[in-house]
Amino acid sequence: YGQSMVQSFNHLWALFLRLLQDPKSGLVYVIVDALDECERASCIQLLESMSDMLSNSIYSVQKGVRVKFLLTSRPFLHSSYALTKPPLQTKLTIDEGQQGYVNDIQKFIRVRIDEISEARQFSSDVREYLYKSMILRADRTFLWIHLVLVSLEKTLLTARSDLERIITTVPADLAAIYEQYLAAIAVEHQTTATRLLKLLLGSVRPLDLDEVNIAFTLKPTHLTVDDILQETQDGIAHTIQGILGPLIRISGIYVSFIHQSVKEFLLTKCVESSIFPALRSVTEQS
Repeated sequence: YGQSMVQSFNHLWALFLRLLQDPKSGLVYVIVDALDECERASCIQLLESMSDMLSNSIYSVQKGVRVKFLLTSRPFLHSSYALTKPPLQTKLTIDEGQQGYVNDIQKFIRVRIDEISEARQFSSDVREYLYKSMILRADRTFLWIHLVLVSLEKTLLTARSDLERIITTVPADLAAIYEQYLAAIAVEHQTTATRLLKLLLGSVRPLDLDEVNIAFTLKPTHLTVDDILQETQDGIAHTIQGILGPLIRISGIYVSFIHQSVKEFLLTKCVESSIFPALRSVTEQS
């Protein structure tokens, strides 16, 4: 097939299956990171193929085929698709407030702050200030942590006010990522997304799913509680996660932005862009 082969999923997958059946392959590990960010049609095609392969006795250990898959994604992909495929149902949750996860983030911040402080010859007071400030604002969000640490490492201005500005403002690279997340929301869902985002922007605390559901459904035409309940979303978590995607986190029954910087971005950077014009009317004062 020549160079055109890399453009054909079917050809590449057939080659992959042949490799698995080669006696010299041994145990094969396949790691796919951030699968939920894959183009949707390709993502589903890959999951379908994996599920079919794992269900096929031809590719069993008894036949000499040994392969293990590790896929990482945000929860929505598993709940909306993989959960219906028995071979793909096994799940490990790594970002639901587990003590080990939080401890790992804190250790990572400590090590990186120590490295940056050593390189810049920061005093112990500045080093501790950076560590405590990062921990206070991290909110289990590794993306924010990584980009802020990169900014701290690159900055040529190292006064306390300069370091504070870096930690308390949305990094340019992070704002660009948030813009990508907003741009990825389907056109037919943008009105709904705007309503959901306004609810979260207007709240001073994480809302639970029932609160979001009722507030999202409530209209002036509703006269009774029954009127509202008849029009609420039966799968509100699925609706919110599916529409807002990586901008939000659902932990148990609570919904919040994935990080405080999302709120800051929507109230400042987003207002200045052409994305979601309806959000321009939302400010900290209103």
